[in-house]
Amino acid sequence: MSGDGTAPEGLDSRVLGFAEAEVPEGLARQVARLEDAAWPGASPGHDPALAPRALLLVDGADRVAASLALLYKEIPLAGRTYRAAGLSAVVTRPESRGQGLGGRLVAAARAALAADPAVDLALFSCDRPLAPFYEAAGFEQLPGTVLVGGTPEQPLATDGPGFDKAVMGAFFTDAPDRDRAASPASACRCTRGSSTGSGDPDTANGPGGGGGGGGPPPPPRPVRCSGPRQPACAASEGCAFGATGRLES
Repeated sequence: MSGDGTAPEGLDSRVLGFAEAEVPEGLARQVARLEDAAWPGASPGHDPALAPRALLLVDGADRVAASLALLYKEIPLAGRTYRAAGLSAVVTRPESRGQGLGGRLVAAARAALAADPAVDLALFSCDRPLAPFYEAAGFEQLPGTVLVGGTPEQPLATDGPGFDKAVMGAFFTDAPDRDRAASPASACRCTRGSSTGSGDPDTANGPGGGGGGGGPPPPPRPVRCSGPRQPACAASEGCAFGATGRLES
């Protein structure tokens, strides 16, 4: 996808894709305002090490109706390395909600990832009530998979008390059933920053967590990875996935 974008037939809007650092200034300001309204106080932008890309749904007047970020990282798991991508900071302009625009953008993101030969899978989290929204765009829930965000000293697990999330994914390899079977044996050990998903704390998915929620995050609890295999470094923003099976307090 390029900055040229494409216009869906019969609709005066188009999906534009840019490296996050190369979003045109006028569009970048709009995205910043949308994200600040959805997640007040959240730090703008994403870790450059994750090669963030911005995906925007823009109308004929160059007004951003919805936006999200795509983040990329390699995940060693079950004897191989997967090239993973996650959705983050998914948000729709308040006055444009209820028209299916966010769903169109998320579906476009999945199509872009599926067409990218450098991506093996998508992996992110969202508030559990939003899982059907992402399923409608072609993602699936991954029961038993846990992501941990926050910081190494104060981690927040997607299955933690008061922070119950659904982990979503999509598999683009030549053996998706094999890779789907391997995924529940993954946990995410935090390395820095906030978790990634379809959002941060979460609106349709906040800048670091991935779902649309409100209120402050619950108090952190100590966590450690455990299981038959050693944790392996991996994946979404602020986290490294460990091929370990579960998290223990």
